[in-house]
Amino acid sequence: MSATEAAEVVLAAPRAEPAAEDAKPKDDGFASSTAATALLLFPAALTVVLSFNSGAFFPGTTALAAVMAAAAGACCLVLARRPFEGVTIAGLAVAGALALFAGWTLLSSHWSHAPARALLSYDRLLVYLLTLVTFMSMKRSDARVRTLMYGIAGASVVVCTAALMSRMLPHVVKPDLTSDPTRLAYPLTYWNTLGLLAGVGLIFCGHLACSLREPRVARVLGAAAAPLLAITLFLTYSRGATWATLMGIAAYLLIARPRGALFAALATLPPTFVAALVVNPPSALTDFPDAPATIARGQHQALVMLGCVVAAGAIRAALLPLDRRLDAVHVSRRSARLAALGAALVVLLGITSAVASGAVSRTINEKVAQFKDGKISNGGIDRLLSASSNGRIDHWRVALDTYQAQPFHGAGAGTYELAWDRGRKGTVVVQNAHSLYLETLAELGWSGMLMLAITLAGILVALARLARGVRRPLYAALFAAGFAWVLAAAVDWDWQMPAVTLWLFAAGGLALAAGEGARARFPRLRSWMRIPALAACILLALAPLKVVGVEAKINRAVDEADVRDCRDATAVAASAQRDMSTLPKPAIVTAFCAVQQRHPADAIAPLHVALSHDPNNWQLWYDLAVVRMKAHLPARRQIMTAYRLNAHDANVQKALQTLGPRKGPEARKTAAARAALAPLTP
Repeated sequence: MSATEAAEVVLAAPRAEPAAEDAKPKDDGFASSTAATALLLFPAALTVVLSFNSGAFFPGTTALAAVMAAAAGACCLVLARRPFEGVTIAGLAVAGALALFAGWTLLSSHWSHAPARALLSYDRLLVYLLTLVTFMSMKRSDARVRTLMYGIAGASVVVCTAALMSRMLPHVVKPDLTSDPTRLAYPLTYWNTLGLLAGVGLIFCGHLACSLREPRVARVLGAAAAPLLAITLFLTYSRGATWATLMGIAAYLLIARPRGALFAALATLPPTFVAALVVNPPSALTDFPDAPATIARGQHQALVMLGCVVAAGAIRAALLPLDRRLDAVHVSRRSARLAALGAALVVLLGITSAVASGAVSRTINEKVAQFKDGKISNGGIDRLLSASSNGRIDHWRVALDTYQAQPFHGAGAGTYELAWDRGRKGTVVVQNAHSLYLETLAELGWSGMLMLAITLAGILVALARLARGVRRPLYAALFAAGFAWVLAAAVDWDWQMPAVTLWLFAAGGLALAAGEGARARFPRLRSWMRIPALAACILLALAPLKVVGVEAKINRAVDEADVRDCRDATAVAASAQRDMSTLPKPAIVTAFCAVQQRHPADAIAPLHVALSHDPNNWQLWYDLAVVRMKAHLPARRQIMTAYRLNAHDANVQKALQTLGPRKGPEARKTAAARAALAPLTP
């Protein structure tokens, strides 16, 4: 045999197949797999912690969340063998847009003259930015994405279980029923946010129940959790969260096209329907929560709820043997297209018939009239089906008016509350515009809105791009949940609640990261960027860490002032003022104590300090007018300023009448004695 013939034989011989990927020892890029898993479960753990702290709406908790996010990023840098291996150009673009948004937010204090308001918004953005960058720095794998989703689904189940216990077992979990006892809000304290968290968990657990390839335990647990999450969503009576969740589920079904959807429906829908019949109406458990009859009724509902959860899991477990058979059925592309075309024709025929009958036009006209009317029912199905704006038209009008006054940079971060007080037509008090996008336009102009749009669009596009092939259902579930969040944020203030928003940036970071098999885009970053990145995490954590300490002092000062221990309250407030001079709250506490000690003149200087840091706050101008009245000093200019900033407050109107030119000294003296500063709140 010649050399040429021998070479041809060697080339013609079949090559050995490479070893299966699962057979190779996987290197996850971390010092240990436990460290990687802990980092992936960090958003879930933080979601639970923040949910039991008012969703991180208040400054101290938001700042603490920023510190914890910075710590998670630092741990990732320390424990990763190859940090930044997941960084991509698309990820840098999205992270850069979010970083610019954070910087623009902080810079807005220069034209709003309210640095404390901008700082709170910045701390919130820092939570999202650090989470996005941390998860973007590691390489993406389906296993990591699945672990993250499992964690968020589990966190939503934990929070919703506590929520239902507060309704059904109030003697075990004491809820706060002061806001609206007929709507479920515990522990986040806001029903719409709780509803959205339940909706996100429902989409994830629904995906698990629909799956034919997820672990069997995950399929069963996903089905079992669905009734619990659905009933929590129902009891919030949140229209925005409910319809956003339904749109998210529809998006998931259209994109993922899960074969096990029928099995999931059979397992979850009947138990959910039974549970919904038993737990309604909500007033049965809130009218007299401590009465023995109410406790007995709640225990009965809890047992029924538990039975429905067990039944859903049992039905899905009974259907598990059919999963493999269904998964093995081959459906040709032609058959799938014909089925999709047939379904589309049926839907089109139904829509055409409805339009021809006039039902669509009548329904649209009715819903438009409801939307403009603004009136809404308190709860139940009628509320969920109502199209009433519930006052949001006025919120959005004020936001658009504020934007049109300063379209490029807006009025400044955190100042919508002041714009509402100035431009509202009634006496309703709100802090947010009930629309992330319109509030961003009002506070940060079209430039800030552009940065936010790039961030959110980049995350959704990254998730949608991955929803194809065999992994389509997994990423379709994440995209559907993100889509639901984006829709809900258009009509509410979920952005201000990191407990329901944090997961989106963790999922977005993984979606923007490079895949496991991809070559690192920036290999040189590994060698020299670890130490500067650690220093950046530490530096970024310093400002929110100071806010945590100052807020703790302010809360202590408020508590001391409430029990009339003004000596300690004043000392603690002064310490907080020295730590962070731009916060107006310590000066307010000092002024409050001066009035309590019957030295109103001593309250004037602290209130001027507070006004220097928040000059458009009508409440501060009103308080200054009150202390000047009590000190027998002219106060008409101050009350006129308060009236200009908030003409609909009853106290301001009364004080303005008292200080009118026709009122005598005695009337003013009597009014000064009756006037009081606003109650202190932490």
